[in-house]
Amino acid sequence: MSHIQEEPSGSDRTEAKIILIVDDNVLMREYLEQVLSEATPYHLVLVSDGFEALQLIDKMKPSLFLLDYQMPGMNGIELYDRLHEQKAFEKTPAIMISVHLPKRELAVRALVGIQNPFELSELLTTIEAVLGS
Repeated sequence: MSHIQEEPSGSDRTEAKIILIVDDNVLMREYLEQVLSEATPYHLVLVSDGFEALQLIDKMKPSLFLLDYQMPGMNGIELYDRLHEQKAFEKTPAIMISVHLPKRELAVRALVGIQNPFELSELLTTIEAVLGS
């Protein structure tokens, strides 16, 4: 089930970067939505699996993919590969979050990984570094 955060109002609407969050754990999605909406200016789009992300991707231009690695049906690496096959998203950065990070796969793709559980400050610093904000 997808959840799209309300768009920022006024002039922020055109400048807000979009973060697409894909995680099958509803509690993690709720946590990420709460902390990122409070601590960052980014527009958040939250979905529960890779298939839903692929259906929505044509309707937006995310600046960052925040992906869970361990999801049923299509893991985060498979989703990343499918997203990056599309020319519009081949340069869009991604951060992978998981208890069990696939370190070799992350290294091959030059992806950033965050081990779960993580500190909020680590997540925020990593997002800012990846987005170059």
